[in-house]
Amino acid sequence: MKKFLYMAMALLVAMTSFTACGDDDKDEGGIDISGGVMKPSSTSISEKGNQLIFTAVWQNLYTETHTATFSNSDELTSYLLDITYPNSSQAEAAWKSLQSDPDGSTYGLSRHGNTITQDLTGDFQGMNMSTMKTVFESMQAQYEKGLNVN
Repeated sequence: MKKFLYMAMALLVAMTSFTACGDDDKDEGGIDISGGVMKPSSTSISEKGNQLIFTAVWQNLYTETHTATFSNSDELTSYLLDITYPNSSQAEAAWKSLQSDPDGSTYGLSRHGNTITQDLTGDFQGMNMSTMKTVFESMQAQYEKGLNVN
């Protein structure tokens, strides 16, 4: 869980590194941070064969996709968190922020184009699809309620 929180912190750094100035203050689909609470524009949970997928779209800043894959015996075999940015400059800023941590290599991070992936399999070993669906539903409820950014 500590690894996930570290990546979330790095994402916040990347998001706040792009600020508007003066006459650029009109709303162009940025993250809604009204009252110190950050909410995605949409969330969804879907099942595709042996995969359970939770997606949160954070307006035009990034898309967060959690993909849990299960064996035929319903054991978790893989859990990947993908953060996909709309452009390379945002992806590069987030990647540099993550790489600035001296222990960053221990977080199972990789980058492919505009997507940064974190392997969280070890943190969720032993879960079956039903349990993971409950985790994703809890995440979805929290995201829709809003994340406190104060």
